[in-house]
Amino acid sequence: MVVPWLMLVLVGVVATGPLYVPRGPVPAPLPAVVDPNVVLPPALEKAAGHPLAIGPRLRIKTSQGDITVVLFPAEAPTYTRHFLKEVEFGTFSAEGFWRISPSYVQLGGPDTDVDNGSGTYQYALMPTTFDHNRLPQVAGALVMDRQFTPDAEPAFVRHRYGIVKADGAGFPGTVIGQVIEGLDVARRLGPRDAIHGITLS
Repeated sequence: MVVPWLMLVLVGVVATGPLYVPRGPVPAPLPAVVDPNVVLPPALEKAAGHPLAIGPRLRIKTSQGDITVVLFPAEAPTYTRHFLKEVEFGTFSAEGFWRISPSYVQLGGPDTDVDNGSGTYQYALMPTTFDHNRLPQVAGALVMDRQFTPDAEPAFVRHRYGIVKADGAGFPGTVIGQVIEGLDVARRLGPRDAIHGITLS
């Protein structure tokens, strides 16, 4: 009787938590270098404990102007790759801004996912890998939130992305990048504004 009881408990735990999906290896970070010409908030490097390596630089074109963001692949290898996959799929341009609050701007829909074109979602980026780092949410931080969804299709996770307008905004998730130009644009955005494209700059 002990073994069946134990198996029932294990099945219940596994079916309701992230252990339900096998974990894959964390991908190697994208190329990144320490660039002395990129000025970052001192609190970021202080929290990291080392100079931050800069990866891809993106320009977000909005109806209020452009926002330039640098990514931190060494600090969040899976999340930065997934963010770039969303950019490649045109997700943000299609969905625009979901929420504009006094403390952050949310890019994409309420739950942004990569659609493989056939109405289902497939991930090449180890969907159960969750990046964590010590980087604080200072003004201009690009944050990615990942939530496991056990009641949806297997290996299903939902994603949210936010640009922080003010220090300590509280948008849940992990810092994956920083606005280096156009924070004033992000602060001006309203519910009727749109994303006209995101390009590598």
